[in-house]
Amino acid sequence: MRKKRIWHIGYFSMLMLAGFTVLSSNLWAQAPEEDTEESSKICNKPFTQIYEEISPAVVFISVTRIDPLNLRQRVKRSLGSGFIIHEKGLILNNSHVVDEAQVIKVTLDDGQKFKAKIIGNDPIYDIALIQILGKPKNVLPIIPPGNSSNLKVGEEVVAIGNPLGLDQTLTTGVISALNRRLPESALSIDQP
Repeated sequence: MRKKRIWHIGYFSMLMLAGFTVLSSNLWAQAPEEDTEESSKICNKPFTQIYEEISPAVVFISVTRIDPLNLRQRVKRSLGSGFIIHEKGLILNNSHVVDEAQVIKVTLDDGQKFKAKIIGNDPIYDIALIQILGKPKNVLPIIPPGNSSNLKVGEEVVAIGNPLGLDQTLTTGVISALNRRLPESALSIDQP
């Protein structure tokens, strides 16, 4: 079994692609802010155990937008994933999922449904913070945000989410690069 360094999810290490919440393979361990012995622990948990522990905090997000200028398709819907980072219903997700949304609906892992509002939105980093409106029946499971400054290329990651509206899917991969700026399209690469 491959060994994975322990750290918990950081605001800027979180990626969401095709509806997945992508997290380092030890996503919830409470690591300190600086690089100490504690932040270099090895995680030997199998992916099945990681899924069982983390998936309750991963949510399904449905968004409705109104485009008054588009006569053929005024109502647009999109789907995404996010994860609960605070017991007050704060959810971290992608900016492009909720940007310009008129209605945001969140479905928790246990099936409860809530409307949500945008608390903060950063389209440059493609990250947003939303909050559910209403009181859940139970205490919300959370994945606390952390520090991603110790990530290394080649570390394993786990992606848990709801791609294309599918329910709680898991896939694995590796950190392929750090601090890479992606072009808007494969053909539009900035030249120095």
